[in-house]
Amino acid sequence: MNTAKPDNNIAIFAAYSLLYILIVYLINKMVYTDEFYYSLLGQKIATERIFDVIKIARKYQVLYYLLIPILFLLRTMIFSTAIFCGFYLIDKGLRFGIILKSVIQAEIVFVVVMLIRLVYFVLNPGLSAQAIPNFYPLSLTNLINLNNIPAYYIYPLQLVNIFEVGYMFLIAYGIKTVTRNTMLETLKPVACSYLTVILLWLSILTFLQLQLS
Repeated sequence: MNTAKPDNNIAIFAAYSLLYILIVYLINKMVYTDEFYYSLLGQKIATERIFDVIKIARKYQVLYYLLIPILFLLRTMIFSTAIFCGFYLIDKGLRFGIILKSVIQAEIVFVVVMLIRLVYFVLNPGLSAQAIPNFYPLSLTNLINLNNIPAYYIYPLQLVNIFEVGYMFLIAYGIKTVTRNTMLETLKPVACSYLTVILLWLSILTFLQLQLS
């Protein structure tokens, strides 16, 4: 059985982290402009307050860029651990490094999502400030009028998309290539483990949103 080389994992992780930072930087420069904040908050707070919000947002942008690889690492470790436990529970234990490498490599799916969002925003400059954060390609949010549903439903609907399915398939395929398991045998524990984490996260997030609303 092949094992994942730590150096390869680090190189892929670093490359994706830099791509994320670059894309987020471009989105901040080209989409989340001063006009965006004035359009989003113009009817809610005074102009002077909006100016303060913009200053704070710009001030902490560098901190947010530094947090991107940390959040990426945290998500990667959570999903890798959950999938590792999933295989362990069905007596098909795998080396953690194999799962970790597959999870990191599959992250290319979400890099593509970020690129699509950037291109879409650039090609559609007339989008409203409310529509910009709600847009997620190939998700249920594109099929539903979001004005008719509570705000806390939007994020769960965004998660129901083709890319999440592709992410699970890529992880399963990466694991399959270094094991003797079939694609179906690999996909089942991957999907169950991944969806369990997602459902738990959504439950916590929805609970907090309801408590704070």
